[in-house]
Amino acid sequence: MKKKIFIFMLVFILSTLLADCNERVVPTNSNNISYTKLANFYDKNQETNTDFDPTPKMIASIPEEKIYLYALQEQDGWYKGMVLSINGVNKFFDWRNITFKSFMPKLHYLDLNNDNKKELVVILIHNKGTGIYVTEVHILNTKNLCEYKVKDALDIIKENVETKIVSKKEVDIKINDIIYNVKIGHIPQEHSAITPSEVSEFYYEDLINYSVRDNTLNVVVGVEVKEQPLAYLGFFIIDYYFKDGEFKANRITFKGNPTVTVTTKKLNKRN
Repeated sequence: MKKKIFIFMLVFILSTLLADCNERVVPTNSNNISYTKLANFYDKNQETNTDFDPTPKMIASIPEEKIYLYALQEQDGWYKGMVLSINGVNKFFDWRNITFKSFMPKLHYLDLNNDNKKELVVILIHNKGTGIYVTEVHILNTKNLCEYKVKDALDIIKENVETKIVSKKEVDIKINDIIYNVKIGHIPQEHSAITPSEVSEFYYEDLINYSVRDNTLNVVVGVEVKEQPLAYLGFFIIDYYFKDGEFKANRITFKGNPTVTVTTKKLNKRN
């Protein structure tokens, strides 16, 4: 009975739910796949004794475009399970976002792939704290609410970046055909907690900040020294472009923190 009430309330409030990208849009009460998705989400969370509020909570919107993002559940500092509504067409996504009011999902409505049609960019915040900021991005076709594939930032770094430790104070970072030579200089006391004093193994997962700038998706990834948590040597900046049905890396650069000296060298084809 509780399950039926939950689904009925969701249908009443949101009116329709889109199933899969290859299926037509139909009313929720005639779409068994949509019921299954919601029921599975409900059952999964009932196993953890989660209480449901049958009224979804709106956590982001672009009202002038009739775009609304609703959270179905709030638990342990997370919004879990979301329904995206665009012009009255709704779809469930198994997304999550932290519940801090200052860190709600960010929505951007613009033409990112140069097809003269606007896409919706949804940026979710997964972690935040001193020196920590981790986001996740989704890009959707606004007509059928299907997602475009976006190459993961860490995969891009893994495939395109090489590092070579020259000394405790120096490292070479090779990005495709560019070598960035990075040397650690004098570190003022006020920067000592957030900048590394020596070079060691690098770690990239505590600062991943997706954003939209100049009609381009980009991401800033912190280059963190593993032996000094949250101390960043600098940042990778990745600009995306759309090709072959996917958003992938167009340009990758490195920017050092204020205490380091960075020089660049372009390799010739023989290198």
